[in-house]
Amino acid sequence: MRPLQVLLLASLFIFSCKTVEDNFDTDLGHDYMALEVGKYLVYEVDSTIFDPTGDSLITYSHSFIKDEIVDTLLDNTGEVLYRTERFARRDSTENWQIQKVFTQSIQGNQGVLTEDNLRYIKLAFPIQVFNSWNPLVHIDPNLQIIVAGETLEPFRNGNWRSRILSADEPDTIGQNAFEKVLNLREVDTSGDSPFELRISYEKYAKGVGLIYREQWILDSQKCTNQCQPIDDQFDACVNTCLQSMPTDTIQCEINCDNFNQQYLDCFNTCDALPWEEKAEKGFIVQMRIIGYN
Repeated sequence: MRPLQVLLLASLFIFSCKTVEDNFDTDLGHDYMALEVGKYLVYEVDSTIFDPTGDSLITYSHSFIKDEIVDTLLDNTGEVLYRTERFARRDSTENWQIQKVFTQSIQGNQGVLTEDNLRYIKLAFPIQVFNSWNPLVHIDPNLQIIVAGETLEPFRNGNWRSRILSADEPDTIGQNAFEKVLNLREVDTSGDSPFELRISYEKYAKGVGLIYREQWILDSQKCTNQCQPIDDQFDACVNTCLQSMPTDTIQCEINCDNFNQQYLDCFNTCDALPWEEKAEKGFIVQMRIIGYN
């Protein structure tokens, strides 16, 4: 081989072996749960309870809760669980009182919270915008809970489907600014039904954990009950008409349509009310972080 050819081949070999930077990101986003013994989060909580049988239909409360990871343990499959204690108090002058104990863990590609014997899939890894999953795969959709003595089915109809709306974006909660925040929607049935509302949104900050939660679990039969007398008038009108025209149901309904229209107007007017005005049972809760380590 001629010297010039050797030089050209050597040059090609050198350039062909040029190092290319690998931009592959191995960060799965586990830091959004920030599981570490000794870590604590303090929240300010506003609650609204709807109780149709109480002295007051609506009860408002303001309180504080503190979640602290105090230990680790292994479940029966060998997975590491972070034992978390929740404390509560009504104002900053009171001592913290323990309220419950629950566990948090990262198992495979899932961030799991087990509370009151219910296993929720809170996050799915790797964290990617628009990723979605069923957070209630381990929970009976017909599960009933009691709020202010009233029975609710918060998970029915299979409406819950977690979805990451944004991630790694700055956000501010109260006086706390965070560089990387994940915005998560678990359910939002706004506008779907006049009889129930299910809303749940959460925000997680990287290296901190949960920083915001808002839930609306509300039921109402107000519009039906309020407008039922008009509907009864429509039925009575049609029945009276059928006594003289027993074979002409359509014509009787036309003759009584003014009652039907009044019922529709009544129902639509009621349905347009804000849920805070038409809810009969359930709760609204907002949690905002105010302290953490």
